[in-house]
Amino acid sequence: MANAVGWILGHAGRRAMRSAATPRNGRRPLLDLHEGLRLLRDRRVPVRTKALAMTLGAAAVGALVAFELPVEVVVGAVLNLFGFGLDFLLDGLEMVVGPLLFGALILPHLVARVTGPPAPPVARIEPTVHGK
Repeated sequence: MANAVGWILGHAGRRAMRSAATPRNGRRPLLDLHEGLRLLRDRRVPVRTKALAMTLGAAAVGALVAFELPVEVVVGAVLNLFGFGLDFLLDGLEMVVGPLLFGALILPHLVARVTGPPAPPVARIEPTVHGK
């Protein structure tokens, strides 16, 4: 019974993620991590917009940490020293990587559509020496 429920929840979760990450009717997908990371590197996007996306990402991580705090206390109490160390490690990783990921997911919705692909890099001109 538990296997069937787990399979159904896993299948529904994959299906929901696939529908959120695929474009429909020419619109951008709801969750587009690749576009967000590309916009973070793009110089045409203002720094204020990038900072706002990172701030909203940090707020989302803060809310996530607040919701999982009761579970962390129980795990830390049950596993004693190992649990507190693991909890400290995962919280640190969450605080570093979380705002970047959430910010990249939020950024495409904050930025007006940047037209076309990013500009190609400028060709490097090598100096020539005449007379040789």
